[in-house]
Amino acid sequence: MTQQDLILLCLKEHKKELPRYTKMRDYYDYKHDILYNYPEMSKRNNLKVIKNFIQLFCDQEVIYTVGNDLTYISKKGDKEEINAIDYNLAHWNKKHDQQVLLEAEIYGESYELFYVNNDLEFCSRILNPTNSFCLRNEKGEVELFIHMWSTRFTNEKFIDVYDNDKITQYKFVDNEDLIFISEKEHMFRTVPVGVCTIKQTIYNKIKILNDSYNQLVSDQINMLSDLRQAYLVFTGVDIGEEQAKEIRELGIIVLPHDGKAEFLVQNVQDQHVKNMIERILDDIHQMGNSPDLNQELHSNLSGHALRNRLLACELRCNDVADSLINCVTTRVKFLFQFLKLTENKDYSYKDIHIRYTPNIPNDIVGLSDAVSKLKDIFPHETLMELFSFAENPSLLMEKKRKEQEMEYSIELDKLKIGNEELGEDND
Repeated sequence: MTQQDLILLCLKEHKKELPRYTKMRDYYDYKHDILYNYPEMSKRNNLKVIKNFIQLFCDQEVIYTVGNDLTYISKKGDKEEINAIDYNLAHWNKKHDQQVLLEAEIYGESYELFYVNNDLEFCSRILNPTNSFCLRNEKGEVELFIHMWSTRFTNEKFIDVYDNDKITQYKFVDNEDLIFISEKEHMFRTVPVGVCTIKQTIYNKIKILNDSYNQLVSDQINMLSDLRQAYLVFTGVDIGEEQAKEIRELGIIVLPHDGKAEFLVQNVQDQHVKNMIERILDDIHQMGNSPDLNQELHSNLSGHALRNRLLACELRCNDVADSLINCVTTRVKFLFQFLKLTENKDYSYKDIHIRYTPNIPNDIVGLSDAVSKLKDIFPHETLMELFSFAENPSLLMEKKRKEQEMEYSIELDKLKIGNEELGEDND
């Protein structure tokens, strides 16, 4: 099988999977099935209510997991490696990791395509299964990566194919033929792609429940809108249209001695509907591993109490974070290859530990008390990592050391001045 035959098979597979990935994106963007499948009735209200739990939970998990920046730690304490990572990624978007994880939350998979820009900087482009196809072997290693794109005005379709050695570009004609355009080598020894995979997406877990919630709420709102809450019923009275208008305008009713007027109120089984909605909401939050933050909170609002409330979410986010860290590890691997070729720096990605800090309120008082008790057991830098706002503990330790040296120098100068003045007084 030639490479072009393999590429065409990959594109065929991508075309088959595309509707499913498109549906995932649609649900994140509020394009739910109820907009197109709701049974409409003529001359009746057909309001379609959408509460997008899928978008809510995806965004919550991303902010919880990478709301704080990832921390790179050298296992052998080599600060030069960490400084190299910080320096060579300094030009990247601040929210790059959040975007990588969000794409994976939506589609179950996202990709980082690594390249070197015109300024000879190491860069990454975020892609997803709607515009890319990743071919992996039985070991999970990427063997071929295809990126599909089209021109803005002519809408011509092109594909870039990445393998271990080169980048090949084709023009895709009539969705079935490939026309070779160019070929060039890339600087990396393997396919320059990192993959972030989440096997069980929020969409897969709660899509049907979200549809049920939208249907139930829409039905109830339309029923209440179609039928008046109450009718004014007259007995033994002949009311014409003009008299009805006067009653509405003046708010006065004059009845004969045997006449009667009373309201016929719609009997709405609101408790039954409420129970159904609450049951679906509870199922949605359970299946989505997300606590209902609208529930009434107890008096204990400490960071520890909030963390217990988020336990199920934290377990889910730990798994999600592992997926992102696998992708970031690949990123560091390719970055160190880039530095080896451009600066002859011999770093090993296996020496880098990547840590995420959950973005939740910290009990600073409790942590400070723990640090004071553990300072004789653990290194100060390790204890500093417990605080989420300490993005670079090594740098903070260095700053603290310089501050102490400066303070010591000032105190020493004061002592010298005091000794000199004392000596002058003795003279």
